Amino acid sequence: MKKKYFLVKNLGVYQDALLQHHFFRIHHSYIINVKKIVKIKKKGELYCELSSGVLIPVAKRRQEAFLNYLQ
Repeated sequence: MKKKYFLVKNLGVYQDALLQHHFFRIHHSYIINVKKIVKIKKKGELYCELSSGVLIPVAKRRQEAFLNYLQ
């Protein structure tokens, strides 16, 4: 069973702490574990497909930093 975590603080508080653990904030609402990325899709915009099958959009202003982080 997958665990769900509910956070009271905003994502900015966790963003820097999780960076060293293979997490990246790809959108205002999403921090993802980059080890769970199966595909990166471009359908007009950039999306990450996770191993769970979920597609998450990458914010336009974070795309360049995200692609640099993956390299």
